[in-house]
Amino acid sequence: MNKTIKLGLLLSISIAIFTTGCNFSTKKKPVNAISTNAREYTVESLEGLDSYINGVLKDWDIPGVAVAVVSKDRLLFAKGFGIKQIGSDARIDEHTLFQIGSTSKAFTAAALGILVQEGKLSWDDPVFEHLPWFKLSDPVRTREVTIRDLLAHRTGVADDMGYALAIFNEEEAMQRLDLLDNSIPFRQQFEYSNFMYGVAGQVVAKVSGMSWGEFVQAQIFKPLSMKSSYTSAYDVWGARYIAPTFAGTASAGKVGIEQALDHNVSMPHGHDRNEGRKVLPWQSYDNLAAGGTIVSNVLDMSRWLRLMVSGGNLEGKHILDKSTVKELLTPQIAVAKKAFIYSDDKTSHGLGWNLTHIEGHSYAFHGGAIFGFPAYAALAPDDGIGVIVLSNGNASNQQYLPHQQITAWVLEHLLGLKARDWRAEALLVGEESTRKFKEMENKRVEDRLLHTKPSLPLSQYAGDYTRDMTGPLSIEMNNEGLLRLYFRGEGAFSGTLEHWQNDTFRLFWDGGDGGPNYGSSFLTFKLDSQGLPSVLDAGILGKYTRISD
Repeated sequence: MNKTIKLGLLLSISIAIFTTGCNFSTKKKPVNAISTNAREYTVESLEGLDSYINGVLKDWDIPGVAVAVVSKDRLLFAKGFGIKQIGSDARIDEHTLFQIGSTSKAFTAAALGILVQEGKLSWDDPVFEHLPWFKLSDPVRTREVTIRDLLAHRTGVADDMGYALAIFNEEEAMQRLDLLDNSIPFRQQFEYSNFMYGVAGQVVAKVSGMSWGEFVQAQIFKPLSMKSSYTSAYDVWGARYIAPTFAGTASAGKVGIEQALDHNVSMPHGHDRNEGRKVLPWQSYDNLAAGGTIVSNVLDMSRWLRLMVSGGNLEGKHILDKSTVKELLTPQIAVAKKAFIYSDDKTSHGLGWNLTHIEGHSYAFHGGAIFGFPAYAALAPDDGIGVIVLSNGNASNQQYLPHQQITAWVLEHLLGLKARDWRAEALLVGEESTRKFKEMENKRVEDRLLHTKPSLPLSQYAGDYTRDMTGPLSIEMNNEGLLRLYFRGEGAFSGTLEHWQNDTFRLFWDGGDGGPNYGSSFLTFKLDSQGLPSVLDAGILGKYTRISD
């Protein structure tokens, strides 16, 4: 099967696990801020986990994974499995670095919690009081959006992929806030937003006098002794080895672990168009850094989880107040969709964490989805348990299923839950997702108008097109007679256009996964009254107007 994405499936970069929601009372009972279960979990409880994880790698065709499990203030398990890069024998271990994507959001929420503890702001401060330049297209919402709203994804402001396509910095990203869609009702619906977390990072910077990254390093990483954690891919690699945008490319060309001389790194893996694995470069999303740019390993992340399940203290160091941990894990807005296969309760979102229950046990979690680097952090806070799973390859269609499967096994064995065949259940979910993708692709092929041609010679579609959110892109004809799309700047998003029907083309992304999640999309040229291209409707990438010659 040619695995390709469903048009419109991608709504944001850092994966929003859920996309819809409804009203939710903030008075709902939170999970406990510190473990109340007196039971002591042991390493022996996890006997068999090694072989189980190896089976997960095989089932889901993932090159490698690293896992850590904590119980209250103790590390029970931390190991790496599989390889750092296909074609290499280098093994992943507990020290191997991964990009952790949107699991970074919990650190951003905690950073703001520290500032609340210090009396420098409150959760319900309007954002504009700290950032006078903050401006949305809705003036009422501009005045009323609070820090809590940013972190709970309840602003009703939809993300736009533009921030991740073109090369621009944090300041330039913030200047585009008033271009975002404000049509979703305010505080009435869960709407995942990397942009709003970017704003949250700006609040941290303004109030603390340090950048978001500097603050996280100084106030969280350093006191937790997270000595191998960073707040940007550029802290690990030279710029020429990093893709500077979503689905971009590294200027150095092919990048591998042999070029990371000073760090124990894993490489992310996607798929090529023939469904084989390919090595991807690490990717930068630094223009909205607070939404997902942290780099870490499972040993360091285990210290973060220990802090969360120990009420904000670790090894005698006080970092978060119990009240702060409680606030982070208190429901703020409902999410309509349940959490994977083991949720027995409604799901909500707190501040940087999704919240639900597993057989009566409180459960908090969040995924991260840097291309080829799916990550998953989970807490059973009332029971003092934390699990982190980092991998270097997406599973087919459902990138978090292997992570959730491993986490479910751990919780079953530690909490004494009713035994279930998590492998079978996860594979069933994956198979159903694959079936739906096949149906969509087959329907798309069935509906394709065969034997049509573009209205114009290909060379006449070439030119510059622009939209306010991203700025200009260029369509050019290469030496092989193919149309190529480029955003401005070396390594920015790019791809090759292949004719589909009439004036519609399929765009295959140079730096994308290439598989079912991220790899291609469709765009259509619209002609003006003179029969010339005037608008480029790039679907999920936005709508662009041709710049006059």
